[in-house]
Amino acid sequence: MAGLPRRIIKETQRLLAEPVPGIKAEPDESNARYFHVVIAGPQDSPFEGGTFKLELFLPEEYPMAAPKVRFMTKIYHPNVDKLGRICLDILKDKWSPALQIRTVLLSIQALLSAPNPDDPLANDVAEQWKTNEAQAIETVYVAKCLVCEPEDYPIKSQNTVCVKRTKKLVFASPLRKPPSRQHRQVPPRAPFLLPGRSTGLGTDCCSPTAPARPTGPINSQKQHRVYMQHS
Repeated sequence: MAGLPRRIIKETQRLLAEPVPGIKAEPDESNARYFHVVIAGPQDSPFEGGTFKLELFLPEEYPMAAPKVRFMTKIYHPNVDKLGRICLDILKDKWSPALQIRTVLLSIQALLSAPNPDDPLANDVAEQWKTNEAQAIETVYVAKCLVCEPEDYPIKSQNTVCVKRTKKLVFASPLRKPPSRQHRQVPPRAPFLLPGRSTGLGTDCCSPTAPARPTGPINSQKQHRVYMQHS
């Protein structure tokens, strides 16, 4: 940390010695002004159970200028756009030199607890949040399930199960236990049938099953062409 202002050194030391609950912030080994941040989704919020990575950078003007912060993890939030930029007043015109890195991280954590669709950065998300908040929250669950590994997010909605291989959502009975990773069933592909022949159904969503090799003579040129195209 040689060459850093005394204030940044003290703030960093405090963050490491007294971490904020639910937040982990560590300086980069090669640049002490750059922080790797991980925020856990606040309890009783649509983002509960999630783990969100952010990057925070302290410009040369800090503390006279606000830190630069953005989400690295994709998130469905009215105050965060697709690039991860955050709409937060203390990062803009409400910044004060009296504020600290700790204050910024706590404010972002609070923004996860209480999204503000009246001051949006993602207008489409904000519109859904205002017109149908329940549907917006359900979309949060879906977005988390699609973007991240299923084990990173407990299934909040009981009728939604994430199938990692297909990156799709299937709907099951609320009383049915989600299938284990080893025994997930993938819908079969439509079979390819040769004229007068049959073949098994494909069970792997990533590679189609080749047609069964004929056990008897091919009786027409058309049969021969069809078979050769899929051999």
